[in-house]
Amino acid sequence: MGKCLFRFTKITTLLIATFIMATSAHSQVIHPYFQIGEVKSEIINMGTEPVSNEMLSIARESYLEHSKYKKELIDGITVIDPMAIADLLLKVWDIIVANKPVVNIEYKNATALPNLAKDDWRALTGWKPERVVLYKLSIKNIYGTTVVDFKYQLKLLAGGGVKGKGLYVASARVLPDAKVLWGYNLDVSVNVPAVVNTGTEEDPHAAIYIDVTSRVSNTFKNQTQSQSYLLQGDGLIKNQTTGEVYFEPFVTIPQTTVTVTATSTDTNTNSATGTFTSTQTQTGTATSAHPWF
Repeated sequence: MGKCLFRFTKITTLLIATFIMATSAHSQVIHPYFQIGEVKSEIINMGTEPVSNEMLSIARESYLEHSKYKKELIDGITVIDPMAIADLLLKVWDIIVANKPVVNIEYKNATALPNLAKDDWRALTGWKPERVVLYKLSIKNIYGTTVVDFKYQLKLLAGGGVKGKGLYVASARVLPDAKVLWGYNLDVSVNVPAVVNTGTEEDPHAAIYIDVTSRVSNTFKNQTQSQSYLLQGDGLIKNQTTGEVYFEPFVTIPQTTVTVTATSTDTNTNSATGTFTSTQTQTGTATSAHPWF
């Protein structure tokens, strides 16, 4: 009985949907179900996640697969600068196709790491907690029904360097989740138009530009929305489309050298020896090195 009822309901739903589309197509009037009533995009949460070995392992695999040495030709000789940001081969990838997240999407990352990372990954240290921005796109039809509920996490793992030099990006990734009703289609892609060095050759500061483009369509209408982001090795996350800054750069306290001079004077009176005064002076150097937090 349960199976029969389920089949009857399914068949009825398909017949109603077919009727809606056929009626709309015939009369050239879009049925209200397919008419967009409200489009809302917003940031619903921000936070950090502690760095884990799994996170770094995924970043390393993505880097090894999608990066190559950046080479320079100097006086006819090919030179590879170990600190230079490697070229990124992965420029465009899909994260949702036909309403479904792509398989193994967590392994598709944009990186901005030095050439030496290919051979000596452990030389990179100082990674900060991964920064996360949760974005939501909600689309309703004129009935007020949410037909597309799309969220993604924009994640940045950055702050690492080599012996105090450089600020690199181990991973910049977009992890999606979506619920889409019948009759609507959602496709989402990520594009990396540029990876640049905002620092110097000796002390590179990596920056990655990322565009996230969503395309929503039904039988009668297509709608495209794009958000552009800037993610930097110093932890900055900025929406280039709206100008909003979600995360400021990591705070740094530089190393300081302090000269300390301590002087103590003790005066003691003894009935046998009279008054005794002792003065001691110590001079030393103290170095303070505070990490980013």
